[in-house]
Amino acid sequence: MHRTRDLASALRAAIAQGRYNAGDPLPSERKLSSSEGLSRTTVRRAIQQLVDEGIVYRVPGSGTYVAPPPRRAPAPAAAHPTLGLILPSLANPYFGELATAIERECTRNGYQLLLGQSDLSGRSELPYLERYVANEAVKGVITIASDWALPVASYEQLSEAGKPFLFVVRHAERLNADSVSTDHIGGARELTQHLIALGHRRIAYVGLAEGPTQRHLQGYREALREAGIPEEPQLQSLARGTELDQVGEAGTRALLARGVSFTAIFAQIDMVAIGVLRALRAAGLRVPADVSVVGFDNIPSAAHLDPPLTTVDHTVSEIGRLAVLLLHDRITGRYDGPARRVTIQPRIILRASSGPPPP
Repeated sequence: MHRTRDLASALRAAIAQGRYNAGDPLPSERKLSSSEGLSRTTVRRAIQQLVDEGIVYRVPGSGTYVAPPPRRAPAPAAAHPTLGLILPSLANPYFGELATAIERECTRNGYQLLLGQSDLSGRSELPYLERYVANEAVKGVITIASDWALPVASYEQLSEAGKPFLFVVRHAERLNADSVSTDHIGGARELTQHLIALGHRRIAYVGLAEGPTQRHLQGYREALREAGIPEEPQLQSLARGTELDQVGEAGTRALLARGVSFTAIFAQIDMVAIGVLRALRAAGLRVPADVSVVGFDNIPSAAHLDPPLTTVDHTVSEIGRLAVLLLHDRITGRYDGPARRVTIQPRIILRASSGPPPP
C-alpha cells in the first residue's frame, strides 16, 4: 500500500508544480507501470486515489486527465444592514402609516426593516428585543415607549451590544434615549379649546381606561380648567378593550345611559371616534347638529367618515423620517452625544364633525 501512496504523492506533486496542467493527460497506466517499476494494479489504485480526491478524472476509452482547480466558494455576503422596529398592532391605521414612513426612510438610507408587533406590554416586546440583540444584521432599533411596562434590562442589552435604539410617538421617562414624539397633551388641549371656542361647555370624553393616550385626557382636563369649566366625572366614559371602535361605541352608550347632557365628545383617538359616531347615529343624534365629535391621529379614513372627522394630525411622515435619521447618526458615529428629544407640534384638522352647540 505504501507504493500506491508514494505514486499518488508523486503525481499530486507533479500536478501542483505545473508539470501537468488542467486538461493535460497523465501517462497511461502501462507507461507509469513501466517507468516506475510498479504493477498495473498499484498504478491503477494510485490514480483512483487522485480521482477520488477530484484531482484527476477518467474519460473511458481515452485516458486520465488533470481536473481544473476547484472553484472557491464565494465569500458569504455581508448581512444587509437592518433596523428592527416594534409597533403595536397595525390594525390601527396610524401605526400602519408610521411603519410605512419608517420603511420609506430606511430604503433611502440603505437599511432593510424587520417589523415586530406588540401590545405595548414589556412582555410582548421581549422576544423581539432578544432577536434584535442576537441578529448581527440589526444595527439599531425603533420602538414605542411603554413606561408602565418598559423592559429596561433588554434595552440595556441592546446598548451593550453596540446597537442604539430610539423611541417614537412619545418619550421614554425611564431611559435616557433619543426619541421623536408628538406633543400629545398640547394637541389635546388645543383640540378641546377649539370646542370651547365654538361655545361648548359640556364636553364629554370617551376613551380607554388605561394606556399611553391618557395624555389626551390630561390635555382635555387642562383646557377645561384653563377655561374655568368644572370637570365632571360623569362626562368621562373610560373603558377597557382591544377593539377601539367598540370602546368608542360602548363608551358613548354608557354616556347616554347616564342621562347626562353633553354637546360634544372628545374621542381619545380616531379609531375610538368611529365607534362614537356609530353609537350616536344609532341613538338618533346628528353630528354636529346635536353633538360635535373630534378625534386624534388623523388616520387616512378620518376624512372619509360621515361626517368627516375633526382631528389632530401628528405629521406621521416627519416622525418616521426623523426617527431613521437620528438613529442613523448613532449607528454611523456621526453623533454620540446626549440623548436628543425631538417634539413635533401637532396641528388641528378642521372638518365637518365639529360645530357650534345646538341652541
